[in-house]
Amino acid sequence: MPDSEDDSDNLISQFVSKLDPGAMVTKYVMVAEGIDNDGDRASYTATHEGATSWDVMGLLIYSFAREFAAIVKTTLEAEDDDDAAG
Repeated sequence: MPDSEDDSDNLISQFVSKLDPGAMVTKYVMVAEGIDNDGDRASYTATHEGATSWDVMGLLIYSFAREFAAIVKTTLEAEDDDDAAG
């Protein structure tokens, strides 16, 4: 677990640079869910320094829209495959 916000920023920047070398992180929202040995769940969040609610909501809505579009695309492709096989 990172000891400071700077550590979190560095870890997230390193992760992004592995995905896209040369990219620079300007804003981020990280959401994770954990479960302990008793089965209790907890959620954890981290945001960039100086994050405003507008920044956070914008990033979350954008990521939701991308995920939703991917689900719709996959569903439509599966329906097309069913029609072609039928």
